Amino acid sequence: MKVADFYNQECKARGYHPDPAQERAIVRLQQCEDQWVAYKEIRSNALTKKLFHPELPRGVYLWRPRQII
Repeated sequence: MKVADFYNQECKARGYHPDPAQERAIVRLQQCEDQWVAYKEIRSNALTKKLFHPELPRGVYLWRPRQII
């Protein structure tokens, strides 16, 4: 299941409205997952492990901006 599908399913089940900032994070999280899946496919085969040395996928840094009260 894709990250966006899971997010939309949970929003609907809990009665939440999608948030634009969360949707942007979802896109980046999905890209991260796709990159890790591709990396693991290359590294899972002994032959391709010797021939290819892909760069490690980068993670996602999430933060919440401070609110001024």
